[in-house]
Amino acid sequence: MIQVISCYDGITDGVFESKEKFFEYLKEQNVTFEKDGELDYYDLYYNGMNIDNVHFRELNINESNIINEYKSKGE
Repeated sequence: MIQVISCYDGITDGVFESKEKFFEYLKEQNVTFEKDGELDYYDLYYNGMNIDNVHFRELNINESNIINEYKSKGE
């Protein structure tokens, strides 16, 4: 699991199973993205306007277990 973090304000934009799942979600929301430089940072665009720049953090096993527990409870 990965945590998606905004580079603009440091707030978590979401937690996803993988980067690929995050990119699928963006496409469903009509948000385009492009890699920003050589690091694992991405610019996000909506209607051609830059709305965010994000990077990723791999969750450790304890964090992933907590999230899966909440999901299983429907929270």
